[in-house]
Amino acid sequence: MTPTDELLEMLSYMRPHKSETEEAFIERFLRPLPGFHQDSFGNGYVRVGDEQPEILWSCHTDTVHHKEGIQEVIVIDNEAQLPVQSSSNCLGADNAVGVWIMVNMIREGVPGLYVFHRAEELGCQGSKYVAENLKLLLDGINFAIAFDRRGTSSIITEQFCGKTASDEFATE
Repeated sequence: MTPTDELLEMLSYMRPHKSETEEAFIERFLRPLPGFHQDSFGNGYVRVGDEQPEILWSCHTDTVHHKEGIQEVIVIDNEAQLPVQSSSNCLGADNAVGVWIMVNMIREGVPGLYVFHRAEELGCQGSKYVAENLKLLLDGINFAIAFDRRGTSSIITEQFCGKTASDEFATE
């Protein structure tokens, strides 16, 4: 399977939090990764390289789909999209693209702690769980990069849950 085919397959999963489709997505794309494990909330983790990495890479496994299941995804002019007749409320690129990027980084051996959050579309629940319950996991982390934006110039430094990065870091 080519990387493009894999991304298109990922986009076909409509993944509301705790849906059977989200579970199937995790089973299909994340569980096969070497070293993959989950915490009691369901967040997934893979550590590549150093025992105490300084970079945390993150994304999330849920989407804002209204229903679960598999949707058709088509490509027109090199752009993935839903067919006109689709009853789906979104493509789900948020955050299938982030998962796809991180899965490929893991396969290429890019060092870091990889976190696949659950329930992020329901108010950052997975990341809050990590921050409140797994503080030791974050020891030594100096940088956190979340693959959860559109384009190449959108950098978030603050969300409703608080300050997420310094303005200096974002500028750099």
